[in-house]
Amino acid sequence: MHVVIVGFDRGTNAPALYEYDDINGEPVEARPAHINGYLLDASDVFVEARSQKTGP
Repeated sequence: MHVVIVGFDRGTNAPALYEYDDINGEPVEARPAHINGYLLDASDVFVEARSQKTGP
């Protein structure tokens, strides 16, 4: 997988995601309401440790 983030803007334009069905094809644009840290049209997800490290 390759991810390229071109820039950030605080303008009024809605965020856009571009996907390619074929690496040599044309991009397909989507205008999601929210883009999370994994660059998905989904709510924010935070991963937390599930266990504590015990002694040596």
